[in-house]
Amino acid sequence: MNALGAMVIMFVAAIVVSAVLMLLMFFIKDEQKQKVVFYITVVWGMVLAWADVSGQPENATTPQLISWGFGAVAVIAILLQLLSKKEDKFAIAKLLSAISVIGGLLYFVLQ
Repeated sequence: MNALGAMVIMFVAAIVVSAVLMLLMFFIKDEQKQKVVFYITVVWGMVLAWADVSGQPENATTPQLISWGFGAVAVIAILLQLLSKKEDKFAIAKLLSAISVIGGLLYFVLQ
């Protein structure tokens, strides 16, 4: 297997993991399981942001800042969920987590 084949497998795996996490986060009814999947999704958004940044050249600051921005959205989502106990804030936190993962994934794959 060459490097391009490994990269395609990595991209497909990232897309599958992201899709499964999004479906689980929004369609699981049990609140405890939903929170566990939310935390996993937030961590996955941060991992995608790190992978985006580590794949950039050191002097490409704008793409690195965009990647860190998607990671920051994941951090904001977890802070919103931890600091607010209201159910509507959890829905906003889930939406921010989804934005972090989808945005980070699109930036990761399309770059």
